Amino acid sequence: MEWIEKFIRDGKEFIYFDFSGLTTDKVYTGRTEYAVSVIEKSDNNSLYIIANANSVRFDSNTKKITARFIEKIKPYVKSVSVIGVDGIKKLMISAAMKMGGQMNIYFAYSKEDAIDWLLKHG
Repeated sequence: MEWIEKFIRDGKEFIYFDFSGLTTDKVYTGRTEYAVSVIEKSDNNSLYIIANANSVRFDSNTKKITARFIEKIKPYVKSVSVIGVDGIKKLMISAAMKMGGQMNIYFAYSKEDAIDWLLKHG
């Protein structure tokens, strides 16, 4: 799908999800559920996830959806980077990540920034 990109960099498996611009819980839920089905095909503790959340409407429902998403993918993920958020959205995403059990997160400025950080710290 056009909003998902899988690639290998320096021997590490990455999946990039473009959630940017999503404004309804229904669409966001559908995308996260599909993303889980893609991720579950991977080995445990093998993936580096990059999520573009630029201009995503983020509220308490979105926070819950994100926490469920993180909880489901946690066994497969080494580290996560999120692009395109600041301020209160950063705090809400951090809280959702903690609720879902994923602690290692980096808020990046761009996809390349995310990749660089994940290669060095992931």
